[in-house]
Amino acid sequence: LRRLSLGRNAIKKLEQLDIPQLEELWISYNKIDKLSGLDKLKNLKTLFMSNNNISNWGEIDKLANFCPELVEALFTNNPICNNLPEQEYLSLIHISEPTRLLSISYAVFCLKKKKYEQLAEVSMPHIKIE
Repeated sequence: LRRLSLGRNAIKKLEQLDIPQLEELWISYNKIDKLSGLDKLKNLKTLFMSNNNISNWGEIDKLANFCPELVEALFTNNPICNNLPEQEYLSLIHISEPTRLLSISYAVFCLKKKKYEQLAEVSMPHIKIE
């Protein structure tokens, strides 16, 4: 199993996802507020998690340890997006180097401007794993 799609299932908590070969996890449109169930997904490269309940940057930080091969993650329409500048929202996190470096400071956050539909790249240096 390399791709698992669990979108639109009213899932509240990720548990027992012991699928080490999994590369893509699609879990958008659920009710998930913590990423703690991803700790065994060491080969995960893509995480689509829009429209959930992620509200804490600490949850994003966990990805560096949980998923060392992660290269992209989607978090659109999570409460974490509410603290972004006006008319911008978090659409895609693209991690330019594997997170096995234990730092998401290498991530490039793409913010999509609602008004102009243009992509702007900004770095978020406050997101680090120590």
